[in-house]
Amino acid sequence: MRRICVDACFLIGLCNARDQYHTAATNYYRKLFEVNRNRMVIPWPILYETIRTGTVRDPLSMGRLEFHWKQMAGRDLLELLSDCAYRDQVVQDCFGELRKPEGHRRNLSAVDRVIRNILADTSINIDAFLTFNVADFVDVCQRFNKEMLSSPDE
Repeated sequence: MRRICVDACFLIGLCNARDQYHTAATNYYRKLFEVNRNRMVIPWPILYETIRTGTVRDPLSMGRLEFHWKQMAGRDLLELLSDCAYRDQVVQDCFGELRKPEGHRRNLSAVDRVIRNILADTSINIDAFLTFNVADFVDVCQRFNKEMLSSPDE
């Protein structure tokens, strides 16, 4: 069983049938979590991005999310990952970008910085990262030998 960290774009695509990544997310879910029964690792900030105002106002999306959530939890394949160890540094890193010259800034959200730090943390056993936002994570996945699952065509 592999531990696969997932990004909000995957979860949003999975639960929202109108999302551009719905088909790809559904295919990944079926392959990785229904058929192969890997563990889905969700950092708390990803959950906050997923269960946002637009999602909670859409009963169909929330219903799909609840279905998949219960399915994964019922199989003991769902793991929520705390971001506490990364919060303070992430805020400082975001502010630090202001002091860099134009063209040298990496304008990453606090959530993306937390995920990057989780992927870089060698004490956390993550085998792969599933996202449709490759550019913000490909370097850290390569550097720390995490498989990048990202092709909407798979």
